[in-house]
Amino acid sequence: MAKKSGKGPSRKAAIVNDGIFREGRKTDIVVLVMGTTGAGKSTFINTALGEERVRVGHGLSVCTAEVQAVVVHPAPENRIPEGHRLVLVDTPGFDTSYEDEEQTLQLVDAWFQVYYRKKAPTGGVIYLYNLSHDRFSGVARRSLERICRLRESAGLGKVVLSTTNGGMLHQEERERRELNLRDKFWKSTIEAGAEVHHFQKEATSAWNIIEAFLPVPELGAAPSLLSSRDASTLPPDDQASEHVMAVEQGQNPAITNDATLVDSRRTDIVIPVMGPTGAGKSTFINHALGEKQLAVGDDITSCTTIISPVVIGPIPGFPSLKGYRLVLVDTPGFDDTVVDDFKMLERISAWLAASYRHEMAIGGVLYLQDISNKRFTGTARMNLEMFQRLCGDAALNKVILATTNWGKSTSERDQQHEEEMRVHHWSTLLQQGAEVRRFLGSSASAWDILNVFIQRADNARRLNEKPRPLQIQEEVVDCQKSVRETMAGRFLRAVREKVTKRAQMSCVLQ
Repeated sequence: MAKKSGKGPSRKAAIVNDGIFREGRKTDIVVLVMGTTGAGKSTFINTALGEERVRVGHGLSVCTAEVQAVVVHPAPENRIPEGHRLVLVDTPGFDTSYEDEEQTLQLVDAWFQVYYRKKAPTGGVIYLYNLSHDRFSGVARRSLERICRLRESAGLGKVVLSTTNGGMLHQEERERRELNLRDKFWKSTIEAGAEVHHFQKEATSAWNIIEAFLPVPELGAAPSLLSSRDASTLPPDDQASEHVMAVEQGQNPAITNDATLVDSRRTDIVIPVMGPTGAGKSTFINHALGEKQLAVGDDITSCTTIISPVVIGPIPGFPSLKGYRLVLVDTPGFDDTVVDDFKMLERISAWLAASYRHEMAIGGVLYLQDISNKRFTGTARMNLEMFQRLCGDAALNKVILATTNWGKSTSERDQQHEEEMRVHHWSTLLQQGAEVRRFLGSSASAWDILNVFIQRADNARRLNEKPRPLQIQEEVVDCQKSVRETMAGRFLRAVREKVTKRAQMSCVLQ
């Protein structure tokens, strides 16, 4: 095995092999299988091999956390030219945790330098995208940008873009989403020479994709998978760190002209509906209304990018609350397709601060989580931690955590996911008084959840209790902090700074 050269902390401890791949050769054809967490990278490799050689995750937790190389020799039907080996490399998914996107590239680069330094192998990158995801998230966009930079700066021959899990969709929906990817999100990459395929979880399908890297092209120089450009070219949304955010009502025309705020009442009961992009926030509100009043994303592009309050009055089923109104607030999800996280936080905090000044009471907060997601990703974790800091510990007893997308039947896998959420990810919130409910995609189910908030508000009214604001409302209005200075803003800044330091360290090591 080649020895790793250079200074800096050893990364070899994070590199493992399956017992077959022990050294790199100049004649190897190296194909890196990359993509977001849960895209099916390990499944792709096992399908191509015809046996399970790399572990596949079936729960919410991430499975592949290290670089694993598998030698395919001989290949089916002698597809690999004589004297060469095909090396398929299973890589950690982007978004294993919110700060580790850069670390994923560092791990892959460390593996490459250990085994192929000065050996000039050929090959390329297969980028897998889970087509069953309802939104093309910010993580998917950033990871694809990084793959494109690999192609440009590292000279990795070819990039193949492949969708996965299309079998979970109707053919018409699958074709529509693939066309959307080609025309909107993958267009520039395709124009740069990338091929597009769909992996159907069959060996033939896997090999049709692999054949894009065969036969062996003319040998060239050994690339380094990281460059100084990666250290300085963080995702475009990091430019927002220079944006000075003020949330005074008069400085935000969109907030000033909000009809709900202009016509606000002290008897309004406000329920912000929050959660990751694609969790079903707009869908929930439409079911509560009994009609499609809010736009719902029907493709992989995020739909809600602004604050959309909807007023329901009088409140049905509560004659004791005559004169009260229910205000459901549809909020954008963090990790949106096109809008920066800081701008999202600014918009949400601006509306909440304005409503607090108007003495509109927070009746509770609804946080939605898509139960059908195969992984609880780093972005999902960041959304949840941001949410906790936005609410504050004292207000977590006003929170309902609702799972969505249960489908027509409750599968054993989804129930297992829900239990994992309770035990591993929501335990802190539950200990502070938050509740867990299921939204089953109907008007009745939506009102079963809303009635919990309304009953609490009615009880508080009877006891003459003053509603407690959310932490970010107190910070911005009472303490006169900028969004950057709030707990949520500081958390987001810390995440960004950690990513930047990792990128700078990577540049120094190179």
